[in-house]
Amino acid sequence: LQQIRFSLEKYPHQLHSFNIKLSCLADEDFVRELLSFNGAKFALEISELDCYTESKEIRENLSVLQANNIEIWLDDYHRNNKLANMSLGNILWDRIKIDKSFLKHADQESIQALEYFLAPFCLHGLIFEGAEYIEHHKMLKTSHSLTQGYYYFRPSPINSLDSKPRVADSIKLSYAG
Repeated sequence: LQQIRFSLEKYPHQLHSFNIKLSCLADEDFVRELLSFNGAKFALEISELDCYTESKEIRENLSVLQANNIEIWLDDYHRNNKLANMSLGNILWDRIKIDKSFLKHADQESIQALEYFLAPFCLHGLIFEGAEYIEHHKMLKTSHSLTQGYYYFRPSPINSLDSKPRVADSIKLSYAG
């Protein structure tokens, strides 16, 4: 929570996303604290499905967070991840982030197939991680997804950023269209 609070206060105009375990959303105090960041635009990237995805308590907390404009993303989706696949249909994700390993062997057809397959399980579409080369950009620019990767922006130390972001600094997600 300290990291979330710091980032939202220091850089209020940027879109933020924070990695958490799904089990954090079973903690009522944690959820209440997230809701206290009045109107801040951020997403929670569920990086570890470390508990039962059909838990009534977690599903209710997910709904409350989403109703308060806090997006819930499934991070590092890979077709061989059984827990991620089991979460599809149990959790309506705002976005699903596709693991960077996918792009290493992807082509236009596999990107379209993945978008088609995962569309019913997320509200706002996919994010392809690991776009590092122009070839990745060319493949993804006709997709209906967001992309993230070194091709668009290299990471930089947080203390090198001004409180008002430059255009390049504010782009965590780049639309490839």
